[in-house]
Amino acid sequence: NTLRICDEIRRQAMNAISTHISLPQPPHPDAKPIILFNSLNWSRSKIHTHLLDAIADAPLLIWTVCDETGQDITSESEFFQSSDRAFYSITFHAQDIPPLGYRCFWLHSQTANSPQPDPSEATFILENERLKVEIDPATGEISSFFDKQSNQETFRKPG
Repeated sequence: NTLRICDEIRRQAMNAISTHISLPQPPHPDAKPIILFNSLNWSRSKIHTHLLDAIADAPLLIWTVCDETGQDITSESEFFQSSDRAFYSITFHAQDIPPLGYRCFWLHSQTANSPQPDPSEATFILENERLKVEIDPATGEISSFFDKQSNQETFRKPG
């Protein structure tokens, strides 16, 4: 119970601070701000999941996350419905949240029957300062696993 009370106090404090932030112009007309805070004294990146209430019988929406410049960020949007609640779960990699500061991301939607990019044209690459992993979109197999520190490909063939 104590943790729940502390979490609620923290949430209320962050909401109070958020109301005093002067937001830039949204990159899309229907965009909703997501403000992420960093209480650390160094820049931080994290995987963030945002839950958004939905209307049960409304048309299915596809949610997209973009940064403050309007550049889309790779994200995953899922719809969940139970007997008493419907919501979306939107997960994305929030990069470079400044030390002791915040960064604003924007969430915007389109209906599920809107034109979507062709997944066969997508490139699936996971990369950090040590590794670069490429996924074959047709099979889901790892097509390349490159170790940047040793500067060599780890796999001889896709796996």
